[in-house]
Amino acid sequence: MTYSPTRIGDAFKVDWGDTSKTKSSYTSDGYPAYSASGPDGYMETFDYASPGIVLSAIGANCGVTYFADGKWSAIKNTICIFPKSKEHSIDFLYYFTKNIKFFPKRGSAQPFISKKDVEDIVIELPPLSVQLEISSVLRQVDLMINSNLKKANALDSLGQQLFDLFINPEVSGIFNSKTYKGGVPLHFNDVFNKETFHSSLGDIPLGWSVKKMTDVGSFLNGLAAQNFPAESGDAGLPVLKIAQLRDRTTHGADVCSSSVEKKYLVNDGDIIFSWSASLDIDYWTGGKAVLNQHLFKVKGTGVPDWFIFYAVKKYLPWFRMIASGKATTMGHIQRSHLDEALLIVPDNNYLLFVDNYVKPILEARNSLLRKVSLLSNYRELLFLNELKKVI
Repeated sequence: MTYSPTRIGDAFKVDWGDTSKTKSSYTSDGYPAYSASGPDGYMETFDYASPGIVLSAIGANCGVTYFADGKWSAIKNTICIFPKSKEHSIDFLYYFTKNIKFFPKRGSAQPFISKKDVEDIVIELPPLSVQLEISSVLRQVDLMINSNLKKANALDSLGQQLFDLFINPEVSGIFNSKTYKGGVPLHFNDVFNKETFHSSLGDIPLGWSVKKMTDVGSFLNGLAAQNFPAESGDAGLPVLKIAQLRDRTTHGADVCSSSVEKKYLVNDGDIIFSWSASLDIDYWTGGKAVLNQHLFKVKGTGVPDWFIFYAVKKYLPWFRMIASGKATTMGHIQRSHLDEALLIVPDNNYLLFVDNYVKPILEARNSLLRKVSLLSNYRELLFLNELKKVI
């Protein structure tokens, strides 16, 4: 089969996202908008009405690509790619360039990708019919991934709602109000103390307390994995960075020594908090890896893990506001900000009661996310296998 060496800039239109727009232009609803962090907001109007690739061109996600379809927009710090004709498949190019290391980067502290570098890349493309066939197969895997993600997100939303409902000093009033028509959860009245006292965060039930986030959670910062290269004879372990946390897979990740301290190893079910650049928190389901710097491994201390997970989530808007104010450096928070985050913490009996409701939901969610991770790895292997068939 004949492969055609093709300069990306000759077959595809490469252009910057709208450099006049930033996240401050986002609205509460509208058309999807892509930043360097991905589809993370909405705009009242749209710039494009056809499929395209959005490339994160600067920062922690530099090199990550997103497939945009329908009516959408892209803001500052992105590069958009579209086919110039029907002779080339944008779907195939998306899968071909999906590895975060595909596009050449410049800079070190703040990596970036130039538009010209993207245009000058030469790739060997199979005939269009083969491009479409391979893309069709991979798209089916993506549909399964998206289906599982949708279910997992629904469960996460339910878990957050239960956290907000139960970890609430006024929960007794909610269940006993005249407007509440549902049944009170079994044993609720046995574990909820209706007597209250005044705390720094208002009136709370006796036995509850107000604590710093660092009092109820441990936050282990990762190591500079590049300083621990795998030596000869050591297959090494993949390095978990912000990009891997977002993609839920270590496919294409850097590798470091497998002999790092055990505390820096990450396994399925560990909670990972990205405290720099793209601030986010989630359970990891992508297999054994090494925790890189700019990430915390989080564990509940005297509380269930789900408590610290949702507590950090509640504070994410505040943490992101702090990070966004650091204009001269990559946006981040400091450990002192975790100390400043105060939480209302119920007594142990009450936490055990709530655990019966929240823990099964998160277990079901993480099971779905594990499938997402496996399907993501399968998609990359399938792409390579499909290419081999036609070589």
